[in-house]
Amino acid sequence: SKNPKLHLEQSILKASQILYFLGDIHIESLLDVACGAGGITKILSKELSLRDVVGLDVSNAMIEVAKSSITDSSIQWICADVLDYTPNKRFDLVTCIDIVEHVEDDLRFLKKVATLGDLILLKVPMEDSILDNKILRRWGIRDPWKESEQKYGHIHHYNEKQLLSLFERANLHVIRLGYI
Repeated sequence: SKNPKLHLEQSILKASQILYFLGDIHIESLLDVACGAGGITKILSKELSLRDVVGLDVSNAMIEVAKSSITDSSIQWICADVLDYTPNKRFDLVTCIDIVEHVEDDLRFLKKVATLGDLILLKVPMEDSILDNKILRRWGIRDPWKESEQKYGHIHHYNEKQLLSLFERANLHVIRLGYI
């Protein structure tokens, strides 16, 4: 398994980063795409006092872990591929935390996500950096891309320019951009 601890050890940190980044933006509903075991979903639901929350994941095993460990009745856990998911409403916020880099057709994925909510919050590792790509890889010191592919299953390695281009092609309009 690429994530034997289910990424739960990172949930508090990632959720606090998301809350900081959201600032004073008011939301009432949340769709957490690729929610995994639900750690971030649970924290955001509680901290933002949300009443309408959906945790969505393609893995039935992850949804079962979330259902069995998180009993918050305001969270609905759904096992489905986001590309096939058709809710009867739009969400105030859709989160995609550390998932885009795993998706083969990232443009199709983002175009679909854009239809699901008013605000889309994406957290994506910046792996196409000067250090990683221009120095470590080119000089043969080590290959951080290969390491992230093997360790985490990443198939895309982005830099800011590539992401902004991808967002534009997916009809996403950036209102806040930051590094957390």
